[in-house]
Amino acid sequence: MDDKGKQRKKYHYDKMMMMLTPYEKLTSLQSAQDLLKPSLSFEQLDTIANWICDNKSADQLNLAKKRLFKQINEQKKG
Repeated sequence: MDDKGKQRKKYHYDKMMMMLTPYEKLTSLQSAQDLLKPSLSFEQLDTIANWICDNKSADQLNLAKKRLFKQINEQKKG
């Protein structure tokens, strides 16, 4: 708590640098293969993950979100 009674969070940047992406976390699990659809393998996912750079992937995600929210807003109006 600080002087004003607020709780201050401390972020340990050395630990933050070791954070995993959701895909890296998934692949680190012992039973990860059991969590995938039967028709999907990590070899296929690795190919996709290595084919698209992080920034390109983020751009695609943002575009998909825009399309989704546009569709939701159009449904509300109609």
